[in-house]
Amino acid sequence: MLVDSLGLPSISATATMPGRPKKILFVTDINHVLRNESAHIYRVSWDKLNTIVNFADFDSMAVNFGVRPLNIPNPLEESLCRAWATILSNGGIIICHGVSSKSAPRKLLELEWDIRPFDVSRAPFQANTPPCLRCYLDRVVICNESINFYNIHNSLFRGNQTEYKGRVTSYGTVFGLYYEGRNKSSLAILPPTGKGPPEDDAAVAKFFLDVDLLHPLPEWIQGLRIPEEIDILQELERDQHALTDLQSRIAEHEAKLSTERRWYQLLYADGPALESIVKEALEFLGARVIEASSEKEDWRIEVPGHIVAIAEIKGTHNPVFGSPAIRALAGWMDEFIVREDFEPKGVFIGNTSRKSAPHTRGKLIDGGSISLAKARKMTLLRTMDLFAAVVLKKLGRLDCKKFWSAVFTCIGEFNASELHEQLPEIHRLNSSLHSSSSHPPTEDAA
Repeated sequence: MLVDSLGLPSISATATMPGRPKKILFVTDINHVLRNESAHIYRVSWDKLNTIVNFADFDSMAVNFGVRPLNIPNPLEESLCRAWATILSNGGIIICHGVSSKSAPRKLLELEWDIRPFDVSRAPFQANTPPCLRCYLDRVVICNESINFYNIHNSLFRGNQTEYKGRVTSYGTVFGLYYEGRNKSSLAILPPTGKGPPEDDAAVAKFFLDVDLLHPLPEWIQGLRIPEEIDILQELERDQHALTDLQSRIAEHEAKLSTERRWYQLLYADGPALESIVKEALEFLGARVIEASSEKEDWRIEVPGHIVAIAEIKGTHNPVFGSPAIRALAGWMDEFIVREDFEPKGVFIGNTSRKSAPHTRGKLIDGGSISLAKARKMTLLRTMDLFAAVVLKKLGRLDCKKFWSAVFTCIGEFNASELHEQLPEIHRLNSSLHSSSSHPPTEDAA
C-alpha cells in the first residue's frame, strides 16, 4: 500500500504535540516524500489518494485540482471535506490550487464563476491581500475566468473567518481568495499559474508553506556555510524586510487610491451605488442627508438657511429622463406637504448616458418635462455637476454657501457652467489632457 511505500505512519493523537515536524500532504501528480527538521512533506498522486487512511492526521494540505481526475468518488470527496474541517479547526492550512470552473469539486468548494475575458495585467490587488497570495498571483500568466466572491458559501470556518480578496477584475470578481480563521487557520483558493502543475506546486510550497520542492537541501546542509553565503543571507534578510515595508506602503497607496476613485461613480453608476455616492457627495458639500421614512421618497436634504428638499436620484444609459421621473418626484412632494403642511424643494439628481463620456452628454430631462419641473420649482441637477463641485471642494475652491444658494434658488436646469470653468484643465471632464488609460474602468468595462 502507498502508506507503507511512502512511510506514512499511523499517526496517533500524540503526533500533534508541539515541537514535532509539521506533516503536510500534497495531493498532486507524483508520489514522493521530503523530510527536514521542520516538516515532513508527503506528495501523493490522485490515483493513490484512496490509500490514505486518515487525512486528518496532517497539519496542512495542498491539493492541486489542476491534475485531478474528472470525477472523484463521493466517499473520497466527503472524507476530504471532513479532513479539511478538522485541519482548519486545529489551526492548519488548506491550499486549493489549479482551481478552475472545470476542476473545482462542488462538494468541497461552492464557487460562482465568471468566464468573461479580462486583462490580467489590469486586475489590481486589494489592499488587504496577504503577501503569500500576492506572491503566488504575481506568477499567474493567464486567467480567463474569475470567482464571484459574494457568492461563496463555505462552511468550513463556520462563519468564523476573514475574507481576503486577491486580484480584482473590473466586474468585482476575483481570481485567488484567502480566508483566515481566528485560530490562524487559513484556506487559499488559487488558479493555475499557467506554467504547469510542477510550478504550481512549487509556488504553493514556497509562498504558503515555506518549503522548497524544486531543489530541497539535505538536512545536514543546514549547519554548513560557504564564505559568501553569510553575506548573501544578511543582504537577503535586509532586502526581504525592505520588500515587506515596500509592499505595505504599496498596499496603503492602493487602498487610498481605491477610496479616492469612488467619486468617479458619480459619472457612471446607477441604482443603489449611485444613491450612496450622491448621498456622500451631498454630505461632503455640507448638507445633512436623511434616508426617507417613506418607501416612495429617496432622500431628504437639509441645508442650514434653506427649506427641506426632497431628492430623487436616478441613473440611466438613456440620453434623457422622461416625464414619469418628474411626475413621481412631484407626487412625493405632495405627500410631504400632506404630512408636514409645507411645500419642500424638489431636487432631481440624475445621471444620463452613463455609459458615455461625460462631455458628450446633453440635457437631463426631455423638453416636454421641463414645464412640469419649473411649475413645481424643482432643481434639475446632473451628477457630473455634483462631481465638479466635489472636486472644487477638495481643491479648496468651492464656496459651499454660494453653491447651495444656487441649488435652492434654481428653477429648472441647474447652470453648472461656472463650476466646470473653475476646474483646472487636468480635472475638467472634457480636458484634452485626459488619455483613455487615465480613467479607472467601470463595471461595464472588461
